[in-house]
Amino acid sequence: MIKFIPYTISNRAIIVSLYLFAFLFLALYGNEGFQTINQIILWVFGPLLAIFIIEPNIGKLGTIPKEYYFYLSMVGFAFLGYVNVINEEFFYRYLQVFLANFVLMVIVYFAINNIREWELAWKIIAMVGLLVSVMGYFKGAQAMDEEYFRLTGLTGNANGTANYARVAIIAFLIVLQFARKKFWKIFIWVSILYLSYTIILTASRGGFANLIFILGGYVVFKYFSGWRLILLLVLLFLFGNLVLYFAEEFLQGFYLFERLTRNDSVSGAVENEARLKLYTLAWNLFLEHPFVGVGLNQFRIYSKGPITHTDLLDIFVQLGIFAGIIYASIYIKLAGRIRKLKSWLRDKRDLQIYHILLLGFASEVLYGISNPNWFTQLQMVVLSLFIIYSFKIRSTRIAYPVKFSSK
Repeated sequence: MIKFIPYTISNRAIIVSLYLFAFLFLALYGNEGFQTINQIILWVFGPLLAIFIIEPNIGKLGTIPKEYYFYLSMVGFAFLGYVNVINEEFFYRYLQVFLANFVLMVIVYFAINNIREWELAWKIIAMVGLLVSVMGYFKGAQAMDEEYFRLTGLTGNANGTANYARVAIIAFLIVLQFARKKFWKIFIWVSILYLSYTIILTASRGGFANLIFILGGYVVFKYFSGWRLILLLVLLFLFGNLVLYFAEEFLQGFYLFERLTRNDSVSGAVENEARLKLYTLAWNLFLEHPFVGVGLNQFRIYSKGPITHTDLLDIFVQLGIFAGIIYASIYIKLAGRIRKLKSWLRDKRDLQIYHILLLGFASEVLYGISNPNWFTQLQMVVLSLFIIYSFKIRSTRIAYPVKFSSK
């Protein structure tokens, strides 16, 4: 006889979820002058949590997915490039980030073991993103001129706030698949609309492009297939200009529109965009130091302050080509794991989660074009949650079968 026993949420999953809330939200108040809160969360509760979660699983460290060790290997490459380090303080600051992010990712991996715990983690991320967005309106904005402004928020910069809102939208779409009551479904969609508006107010071009990609992709996956997809393409061909006209009319009152339209040609964009100049500088420096890079966190010395603002190239220029290949392997291997989830699909919810994982993974890669994902704790938590689902959960079934003897 087979009985189905519902999955339960363990105490360790609850504790880690609460820590994620504190780490991803409350620690942001360090930007507002509350450094004590930030330091207690990072250097008191963080190590205690690491001991609590990892110590009982020491013997299992060899079983965790290779993606985690690919990330940890960046520490080794950092020391290989130490010969090129000019500023040791910069070096050790970024080395600390690699180690802290690795520990955080492993904590999340060992704490979350079933679909209910995975759902709880996404609920926390959705809540954090929504709160960061809401509190951003109280924090104020960065005035660009008398007409325009950019919403900055608790993260201290507009792009950071847009990133929280973008990840929260992915989280809410995942949580939506488990919602049963109409009230919660309405709340989720209202929250998604609110977060979308927040992204527009931040004037983050990458965030806006990701917003269109995520919501557009979700609608296509959920409602359009076969002849419906063909019909959609025909309608876009016929009425696409009208859609663009109304979108332009709506966006004209925002600084985002100014940023999207200020370059009227590719050559003008190359000439005016500071990030493209940073990309060029980073690429040239990488060609000068192809094997071990210019040294961990040394690029800002050559750029006189700014970082590269891109993920893979950031690793290439700092740590060299071999580190870049291994870092890229994290995403290549994860993409393979997500693709294999197709064989685990059992019902409609499995399929919907699969589609959202595809969108979320692609969104993270797209975000990495204009931002260094490896450096951001939020991105590493999201990456770990993707790995967890594709490696050891694989299905949205909320109960597991147990075979009992009929005697």
